[in-house]
Amino acid sequence: MCRSLYSFTLVLLLVAASWAYAADIAIVDYADEWNKQACVGTLLDDLGKDYDDITEQVENGDLNLDGYKILIIGSFATNNTTLHTSMDANAGEIEGFLARGGVVIELTQADQNQANIDWLPGDLSAARTDTDYPGIVILEDAHPIFHTPNELTEDDLSNWGISSGGWSTAWETFGAHSGFTILAARDANGTSPCVLEASYEKGRILLLSIALDKKHTLGTTPASLENSMLMMENILAEFTAAVDARAKSATTWGKVKL
Repeated sequence: MCRSLYSFTLVLLLVAASWAYAADIAIVDYADEWNKQACVGTLLDDLGKDYDDITEQVENGDLNLDGYKILIIGSFATNNTTLHTSMDANAGEIEGFLARGGVVIELTQADQNQANIDWLPGDLSAARTDTDYPGIVILEDAHPIFHTPNELTEDDLSNWGISSGGWSTAWETFGAHSGFTILAARDANGTSPCVLEASYEKGRILLLSIALDKKHTLGTTPASLENSMLMMENILAEFTAAVDARAKSATTWGKVKL
């Protein structure tokens, strides 16, 4: 009897430890042909954030998001055809993740690799184009991703450089889209958006045409190196808080990653 109680207690402690140290963030990170370096992990390391790199699993066709709160798809991940195909094939898993309150953040993708974002659920749609520009206009000025915990102005989000080429700050921006709110664009009319946000059931989606990960790791200007990190910190603060608020009244986050 004592041995059984000891074994049961040990199992509970192991499960509790797994829950305590399980990462909330899953990333898909790829060293694309232009940058030669996977950079989401580096950016999160610099922010002191825990994460699980699930890139290899996705390459093998498996996208299991049970227990995670946020999925970050790194810039130019779809340059890897296998990753692109796998994410589209797992659109149902992404939809379920969003439905139960998860957040998907996708950074810049090249339009020749991913024009239409095929994993988007429901009636949501967005397509990337080849339009780039250096100066960003914020349309939703009160949105926390521009203010909390770091105050970021339009000047802070403009004229970012990168060592792999002369890309503009906003690169491969959006053309047609449906169901999204434009948070930032080329002008006050919302032309060529570079930051889009939408809700799906309990979850949220943030699409960017700003390579925060590559610009931080490979940037050539202080604005690129520092402000890209500050913006990602704001994004994670806003969307983690939103997930945590919903989790208080939900039970679906109670799955433990072993």
